[in-house]
Amino acid sequence: MINYEVENSPFFEANKNYVESIEGKMKTLNAECTGFCNCFGYDVETSVSRNGLEYELKFHKHQSTQNGVVVPVNSNIYSGTEVRVKGLNRNAKVSIGKSKFMRLFAPKMVKDLFESPYYMKSNFTPDSGLLEDLAKKIKTDRISMLSLSDGQLTIKIHVQTEDPLALMADLEKLTKNWK
Repeated sequence: MINYEVENSPFFEANKNYVESIEGKMKTLNAECTGFCNCFGYDVETSVSRNGLEYELKFHKHQSTQNGVVVPVNSNIYSGTEVRVKGLNRNAKVSIGKSKFMRLFAPKMVKDLFESPYYMKSNFTPDSGLLEDLAKKIKTDRISMLSLSDGQLTIKIHVQTEDPLALMADLEKLTKNWK
């Protein structure tokens, strides 16, 4: 259940509309959402089993303000999504992230497909189709980190995810080789 801290604010209305949208889409999969929503942000968690995989999704938005010493500082807003997918191949290991240093050691094919400063390392040689799909997904969803280890895929996205069902469908396509 979502705890709404009701306030007469356009920020609250925007956050509430987003949370209700996520909650409605997850209800189509009979998934319950828990968390809170107020005018400063929200924290919503849900989990669902689908096509032999278990998904845990966390949607965050937080706003903080800081006092400036001489000049006032504007508020900082962070929104993002964290996804965990369980039930994948326990032997496969993949790590994709942002690091100019790690990019130095990435294969040429990875450097050609992934924008700087992204790197990728894995314990297997992925085919070019998988690499292209990963590079597209990382760019379109603005994924900052993807890690597959011990049968669990962890993804961090630093923007609001508008359609979690489409995200899960895309992840199922990407991870079909890792089952």
